This record gives sequence, C-alpha cells and structure tokens, in this order.
Amino acid sequence: MTEATTTGSTKSDRPDNAIPNPWPPDPLQWITQNTAALAEVMNYKMWAGTEDAASFVEQEIGTTSTLFVDLNRKMMENVESNTRAILDHATAVLGTMSPAAAFEASTTYAGKQLDTLLQQTKEIVALVQETVNETAKPAEAAASQEFKAA
Repeated sequence: MTEATTTGSTKSDRPDNAIPNPWPPDPLQWITQNTAALAEVMNYKMWAGTEDAASFVEQEIGTTSTLFVDLNRKMMENVESNTRAILDHATAVLGTMSPAAAFEASTTYAGKQLDTLLQQTKEIVALVQETVNETAKPAEAAASQEFKAA
C-alpha cells in the first residue's frame, strides 16, 4: 500500500497573524467600559420612558376626571328630577278623593317615570361610552406610536 499524502496547510504552517484575535488587549477594561456605556444608555431609555408614562398618566387623569365630573353631574340631575317626580306624585295621590283616582294617578306616574328612567339610562350610557372612548384615545395613540416605532 502506498501512503497517501495530505495536501493543505496544518496549524503549524499558518502565520500567527492569520486569525485575528477577537479580544482587546485588556478584556477586563473593555468589559468595564462597555458595561458602563450600556448602563448609561439603558438609564437614559428608562428615564425617557418614565417621563412619557408620567405625562400619559397625567393626561389620562385629567381627561377621566373631567368626564367623571360630567357623569356625576348628570346623575345628580337625575336624582333631583326623580325626587321631584316622587313628591309631585305623592301630592297628587294625597289630593285624590277616591281609590280609583289614586290608582289612576299612580298609573300615570308609573308610565311617565318609566319613560323618564329609560331616557335617563340612555343619557348615562351615552356619557359612560363617551368617557370610555375619550379615555381610550390617548392609549390607542400611544400604542400605535410604539408599534410604528418597533
């Protein structure tokens, strides 16, 4: 059998500078310097994110509190209206001379009050829907900005 000779270079045939050294001359110093820079960048990003979140929350609180004041005002108007209706009904029932007239006054009151309560409910639902929509707008805008940036 003949011996096969291998062609090609061996490790001892390569010059020392053929493979670049990936490490800097002082790896500990390189790691320390880059870690400090990375920490500085992360600190800045966290600070900027915190500022954005704080302004967002501030805006949301202002919007929400204004809308809740409107909602509470409407509810108080409804309570006042309903209280007046009850007192008017009581006055009408006390002024009747017969049970049939009292029953008729109560039936009329019940029909009017049902219509009033339905209308009040629609108004409150509309205010709640407005509150939810107005509160969600800044969050939707912020989320869409974040997704566009990513």
